[in-house]
Amino acid sequence: MQQLNSAFLMKLGWPLGTEPNALWARVMRFKYCKGKDLEAVANCQQSASNAWHGLMDVFELTKNGMGHAVGDVRQTKFLVHKWVDGTVLLNHATKEVPANHKERLVCDYWNAEKGWDWDQPAEFLQSEYLQRIASFELIQEEVGDNLTWIANKLGNFSIKTALGIVRGDDTIEPNLNINFD
Repeated sequence: MQQLNSAFLMKLGWPLGTEPNALWARVMRFKYCKGKDLEAVANCQQSASNAWHGLMDVFELTKNGMGHAVGDVRQTKFLVHKWVDGTVLLNHATKEVPANHKERLVCDYWNAEKGWDWDQPAEFLQSEYLQRIASFELIQEEVGDNLTWIANKLGNFSIKTALGIVRGDDTIEPNLNINFD
């Protein structure tokens, strides 16, 4: 029952990141985040409600199922967001990544006329990941990046896949083709 409760709490918290204009998300973010990033307040609300504490208890599990669907790539961080294969590229670096690269966006490595700028990422990423990145052709239209649920192929949150994450189920197939051209 505790695992199922965690999965339902993940469902309740999912709109905080994916539907920021939904009433529930606006109320919770206003009350507890006060304009700060959700991660910045995840552990600092001692006098918060039981609902908020529950959401923050499963926050890391929820993040495990989150990924970025790239649109115009102006919001997705190249190395620290999950946008290629359901993992963080920084975890696959072959050597220490310079600090100034950790905050760079995907669009910082893309040139509309030439395509990918391979010089910089090739210094610290395995060729396998460079090939995966090469399969993405980025669009320059104003189509924003979105959070997506990478624990299933459709990108939609489900209790079944959330429960799989809570249980550490290895049979969940991540959505590896998160590119909304």
